[in-house]
Amino acid sequence: SERHLNPDKIFDGWSVKLKLSNDAIYENVGKIKFLDNEVSPATSSIKVYADFLNPNKILVANAYVDVIMEKTVDNAILLPQSAVYFTPMETYVYVLKGNRAEKKSISIGQTIDNNFVINKGLETGDIVILDTLSEFDVKQYISIKGE
Repeated sequence: SERHLNPDKIFDGWSVKLKLSNDAIYENVGKIKFLDNEVSPATSSIKVYADFLNPNKILVANAYVDVIMEKTVDNAILLPQSAVYFTPMETYVYVLKGNRAEKKSISIGQTIDNNFVINKGLETGDIVILDTLSEFDVKQYISIKGE
C-alpha cells in the first residue's frame, strides 16, 4: 500500500507568510499544501504550494514570492550548533556531571539562526558544555569559568 504524507500534520503549528516583490509582507497568513523536496538548480529555490485568502486580488497565479515559514515553540531549549555532535548512529552533547564531562544523547528539531531546538534528551539542571572540544577526554577534570 502506498503511504501519503498529510501536509496538515507535517506543517501543524507553522505560520506561512509571503514577502511580495515590493518587499511588503502579505497581510493574510496561508496554509501549506505541498512542499517540493527538490531544489531547482536554475533558481536555487523550491516549489511551495499554499492556500491564502486573496479578497483584494493582490496575489496572482504562478507568481514568484519569498515564503516565510515560522513556528512558535513554547519552553524551547536552544543550543548553539557548535555544542552538538553527530555520528551516524547518534546526536549528542556533553554535559557536566560532577567535575567530569558525560556524553548525553539528544534529539534535535528545527534550526533557529545558529542554534538547534532540542526536542528530547536534556533535563532541568543539565549543564551543557559549550566550548569547542576538539581534543577532549571525558576522563579529564573540568572546571567552570568564573568558579
